[in-house]
Amino acid sequence: MKNLISYACVALLLCSCTGNGVTKPVSLELAPQQVRLTTTCNDFSWSLLREVYNNEQESENVIVSPLSASMLLGMVMNGADGNTLVQMKQTLGFADDDINEINEYYKKLIEALPALDKTNIVKIANSIWAQEGYPFYDDFKQVNKDYFSAQIQNLDFMNASGAARTINKWASDNTNKLIKEVVDPNDLNGVRMLLANALYFKGVWANKFDKDNTATKEFTTSRGQKLTVERMQLTEEFSFADLGYATMLEMKYKEGKYCMDVLLPEANGTVESVLEQLNADQWKTAVASLMNYKVEVGLPKFKLGYNTDLTDVLKAMGITDAFAFDADFSKMSPNSLYLSQVKQYCQVNVDEEGTEAAAVTWGSMKEEAAPSESRQFVVDRPFLLVIREKRYGTILFLAAVGNVLAS
Repeated sequence: MKNLISYACVALLLCSCTGNGVTKPVSLELAPQQVRLTTTCNDFSWSLLREVYNNEQESENVIVSPLSASMLLGMVMNGADGNTLVQMKQTLGFADDDINEINEYYKKLIEALPALDKTNIVKIANSIWAQEGYPFYDDFKQVNKDYFSAQIQNLDFMNASGAARTINKWASDNTNKLIKEVVDPNDLNGVRMLLANALYFKGVWANKFDKDNTATKEFTTSRGQKLTVERMQLTEEFSFADLGYATMLEMKYKEGKYCMDVLLPEANGTVESVLEQLNADQWKTAVASLMNYKVEVGLPKFKLGYNTDLTDVLKAMGITDAFAFDADFSKMSPNSLYLSQVKQYCQVNVDEEGTEAAAVTWGSMKEEAAPSESRQFVVDRPFLLVIREKRYGTILFLAAVGNVLAS
């Protein structure tokens, strides 16, 4: 069983949807269709967490940013067609929606979410790096620029070290240096395009913890190990619910537009058992169950990082054609491209003042290798033979062979 804290971090990232720079507070107004998309996106969120969690073999902590992954795949989806597009839409929760409606939904989030309040910082950055000289359709670039505010730039992936430095600097710059490295040169072998999304969140608690009340306490890990940790303590009015399979605490950030939810499994329960209960509908029920109580809160301080390759996870969730050599990305380029890899990097820090969190998700496009045509070379008649030095072409031996059995 992985650490409960990982679950809280995921809840934070789910609550903390994002966008670019804060100006003045605005309200987020979604059309009925977009409200429905939010629900279906939450189904993708819980499915993603379950799949990553169930596949994790080593780490006790699992952190994912469903919004970052969804937005990255949303950009890629604008280049897809046929069954490749169908699978991507179904997995992300957009099965019955037109691509233009999906793009409008993402655009609404990007424009409105960062400006919900003045206190908390919420940022999003999207970028597309295209191999210099490689043919990509202008329409594909333009739609991602218009709806995702994506920065489109050329990059020489043949210079893998230089390209990696450029991408890593972008990741660091757009996550307040929380995430400094997301690719190495080996990741860029054969890459024709790399698309990336970065999310950054910094929230101040509505009810801050007094540092003087932070005390050394015991924490039992998912593997049964007893640890000594710094536990923050506060008694205030919070939204709380007993869900039966878990208790749930909602911790608001200043101005009340963002929150972090913590779900604590029942005494004999596990994080796994809680995860099995949750989907979009159950999550909606859980949130609706919250009521205000005076609550004594004890929460560990922590700094957690988690990186994962989402390629196999997304395949298991239903996006298979996109990763196959015969993927249909005919709206992206006249050449045959496929999605070769999707990776995500997350970092979450929680202390007495609030929360700082970041995620970077990137996906790389490679070109399908042209199928090699079969050739035959059967030496069943007279032939010539040449033995030569390769660099300068100096011939050492020549022969005309008419009978391989003659000496």
